[in-house]
Amino acid sequence: MESDKQYTVDLLTALHLLTNAWSQVTDMTIINSFRHAGFVVPECSAQDSCKDDEEEVSLVASLGNKGLVVDIGSYVTVDEDVPTCREDTMDTLIDEVLEVPSEVTSEDDGDASMGLRPWQMMLQISTPVR
Repeated sequence: MESDKQYTVDLLTALHLLTNAWSQVTDMTIINSFRHAGFVVPECSAQDSCKDDEEEVSLVASLGNKGLVVDIGSYVTVDEDVPTCREDTMDTLIDEVLEVPSEVTSEDDGDASMGLRPWQMMLQISTPVR
């Protein structure tokens, strides 16, 4: 583009250019790009997959042999209601942030700041904007 020609591209032409460019990208180009970036999934053999399936089938079969009926729907969703993180309300979060430890006094700022969390120290040294 060293010449003095001016090119104008409208939105439709840009979309055509983009479609044309993406249509020329091969699957191997994408695979090699992911491999180069380090996003390689370790290959597992078909035997490993079959072994996992066999273990689940044998578990269900052994439970059935012991007279226990296993509902596959409940088996799959057995841990659906297990909490994976805290369930806080906005009020509890605000109270936690604004909470000042009882051992902190205004006379003794130097020693008391040793046990404070960084956000608590920031609250102590900040001044409210009004």
